Amino acid sequence: MPTVFMSYPPASDRGGKISGLREAIEEEIRLLTGDEEFSIFQDVQLGLGESWQRRLATELQQASFLLPIVQPMFFTSEACRAELTAFLERERALGRDDLILPIYYIDCEDFGPQAEDPLVRAVAGRRYADCRDIRHAAEEKQRAAAVSIARRMVDAFRRVSRPARAAAPATGPVAAATGAAPVAEAAPSGGSQPAPEQLDALMRLLSSMFSIEEFSRFLRFDSETNAIVSLLPVGAVSPQQLFSQAVIALAQHALIDAHFFARLIGERPKRAGEIRRLQGMLLAGAETTEDAERRRSLG
Repeated sequence: MPTVFMSYPPASDRGGKISGLREAIEEEIRLLTGDEEFSIFQDVQLGLGESWQRRLATELQQASFLLPIVQPMFFTSEACRAELTAFLERERALGRDDLILPIYYIDCEDFGPQAEDPLVRAVAGRRYADCRDIRHAAEEKQRAAAVSIARRMVDAFRRVSRPARAAAPATGPVAAATGAAPVAEAAPSGGSQPAPEQLDALMRLLSSMFSIEEFSRFLRFDSETNAIVSLLPVGAVSPQQLFSQAVIALAQHALIDAHFFARLIGERPKRAGEIRRLQGMLLAGAETTEDAERRRSLG
């Protein structure tokens, strides 16, 4: 199941109503999917003594979807704005526009596609769940809202298995919000694109194994992947943006193959188990790493 990160200003949950809504949504999604382990990450789940900054950063990076609880304090919160910006950047890198699932919780002034704030425009321009009337409503109405939200979320989960479209240069609210550089165009590959969730998993694995400099060298030292280096952004870009765009370019050029994973294992043999598991997800039914290396040694 995809993972979900709830983004909200903690001060707005002093009565526990947002936590209650999250729990009701989780319960309904478990019923709809049969996944008893499904959960939505909320910062109240942090353990005693745990580094909250490190845990939040890890959970956000691993999440497939962002669930922003939209209210005035959301757009004045530095943390919420950073989380939203990171996900807008990820959507653009993956060529998607459906990984942010807003819940409109409290009326916001100037909330609409013409808002001055680019992040407000980015959220207001999406299909959101309008829950402004449930904060003080009876429990039955709150439950009905949670069921409706859960069904929309399950529909969104099913969409992530569809192939991603080629990433396009950022424009409008996303470009203004992220300052992202355009992705260079790539020749389309002959095969189907991996699912966004799979590309996201590969991006996370690569960013945990390599620094930007190490990964650039890794790409340069192979005749097939060397051309990808010229497609990557330069200048002041985040590691997440660079790795995301690298993965998109590799997929578009059909370079995420058994040879690519064999090279990863050669570079990081201690992580061979993780690499092989991800290879199994991405290349089900394709040539194995051993077959690829045998074919290349004979050729």
